[in-house]
Order: sequence, then structure tokens, then C-alpha cells
Amino acid sequence: MRVLIADDHAISRSGLEFLLSGEPDMEIVGTATDGEQVLALAAELNPDIVILDLILPRKPGLLVLDQLCRFNPRPKVIALSGQASGLAFKQACDIGADAVISKEDPSENLLLALAALQRGEKFRSPKVAKLVGVLEASGVDPALTQREREILALIAAGDSDQQIAGHLGISPKTAKKHRENIRTKLGVSNAVEAARVAARLGLEPVD
Repeated sequence: MRVLIADDHAISRSGLEFLLSGEPDMEIVGTATDGEQVLALAAELNPDIVILDLILPRKPGLLVLDQLCRFNPRPKVIALSGQASGLAFKQACDIGADAVISKEDPSENLLLALAALQRGEKFRSPKVAKLVGVLEASGVDPALTQREREILALIAAGDSDQQIAGHLGISPKTAKKHRENIRTKLGVSNAVEAARVAARLGLEPVD
């Protein structure tokens, strides 16, 4: 299995590389440090699996995940997040992640996820399954459309309506309307609060 690792922290990347180095059926074909680079390398290298940190600079991880799921052939994606937000994990599952793991999980869970993917199965670590299960059982879900998730990710990155319009090929007026809809669905009153919610969902890029 050819693996692409995407994480903007050098120590995390090294840890993932070390963990996979002991797996004889895994080959690391590349590493990426930001969202744009993930997509470029995935298109160039055609990996079987992408291990994707959900918090990346330049392009948020959930937006990268959505675009990876549209690739043909489509790589399997293991989504990682250090955020404790169940909503971030649920969104990753909803978008199409094949495995979802918390960075607080034991490293063995990554190996279990890789084995599950090789068998054609999906995987949620016990911690993620518990967080997502509570949300699914309670019905707590911002119910954002895919376009709204994309725009929320860009809001978290600090983009204006004009910049969002440029990224997504829509008019600034449409971007503004989406922003207003997101505020209503998330129960916030302004863009600053929306960005804070986005951060709790694991959408805010960090250094």
C-alpha cells in the first residue's frame, strides 16, 4: 500500500513515518505540510492511502478531504485530528473519510485502521466512535451542506466574502448569503463567533 502523509508538524510526520517503517506492506511515497500540497502530491503520486491531518495551513483539512474523495481513482483517507470535538470527527465521517482517529489515541489504532482499509472496511477508533455516536444518537448536527462546510472552512482561514468567491467560483453576494445561512444554522450572530465554532469543529488552520 502506497501511503501519503499530510501533517504540518515535523514531529508528527516523523512519528507517523517511524510507525509505518515497521510495516513491510506499507511504502511512504511522500509527505505534505499544507492542504494545497496534499492535493498536488495526491494527484501526482496516486497513493493508495492518504493519512490526513484535519488542521492544515493554506487549505483546511475537511476541504482537502472532500476534494480527495472526488479523485478518480480515489485514495482511501485516514483522517486525524487533535481536536476533541465530536463534530469535527462526524463531519469527516460524513464527507467520506474511510478511517477517523484522534491524535490522542494509542498509535496502535493507526495500524488497526490500515489493516481495516486493506480488508475494504471502514474504521473509527473507540474514542471517535463514542464522540460521534453521542452526536448521532442525540441528533446534534449543524446540518451544513457540503458548500457550507467548504465556506465555513474558508471563514476559519480568515477569508473575506470576496476571497471565498474567488476560491469557489461564486459571486461575493452568494458567498455572503452562504455566510449568513451558516450563522443561522450554527446559532451564532457574527463572523467572529462563526470562526470560533469552526475552530471547535477542527476547521481552523494553525501554525
